[in-house]
Amino acid sequence: MGSNAQILKLYLSKYKDADLAKQDILAVFSQYKDLRPSHGPFIFNDGSRKDLVNLDGTIPINYRGNIFNIPIGIFLLDTHPYNSPIVYVKPTNTMVIKQGPNVDADGKVDMPYLHDWKYPDSDLLGLIQLLSIVFEEEPPVFARSASRPQIEQVSKPQYPNQEDAGHRSCESATDRRLLCSECSLNPLEVTIQPCGHLATCESCCRRLKKQHNQCPICNGPIDNVVRSFVPE
Repeated sequence: MGSNAQILKLYLSKYKDADLAKQDILAVFSQYKDLRPSHGPFIFNDGSRKDLVNLDGTIPINYRGNIFNIPIGIFLLDTHPYNSPIVYVKPTNTMVIKQGPNVDADGKVDMPYLHDWKYPDSDLLGLIQLLSIVFEEEPPVFARSASRPQIEQVSKPQYPNQEDAGHRSCESATDRRLLCSECSLNPLEVTIQPCGHLATCESCCRRLKKQHNQCPICNGPIDNVVRSFVPE
């Protein structure tokens, strides 16, 4: 596959300001290596469909002293950079969207920066930097496997819920599902790709990749691993 610049030249061929759009996108790729360009149909709320360029991948956040990667998709209208993009949080099958003031149940992101978008004061790099800040304050996803069995104590609310989905503890046996499936000591830390299983800690995943390169849950290949958000 060619360089990002070559790919974007093809993807942006029908965009009204292709050169400006490409310049804006390449500025992002220079700093966010886990985002990549794609191109395909986007269905709008009115049912209409249009082929759009999408920046797909993960952006890092610093949450409680740890770096986690949040999966997102940024869809660029054919009038980019003059109109704001459409942003979605795109959880893997091991994650659940946590609704908040900036993210709805479908993962769509809504915040003032998008409403007030005005080129050249607004750009993709500024948007992504702001997304990281917003997500650090209130993470938009948590691990599906982090749900606990029902606990009878009235003093502690059941996990997960809207208020405490970002907290967990591995101190009791009821939280063993939050631990690495290999060592049962460290917390779950990485999502295996392409299968999407949140299965191991980072150390065990490196060992598995060297030994037989198979996911411990489905035995599928380990093509890549992503440091994933598991609320603490």
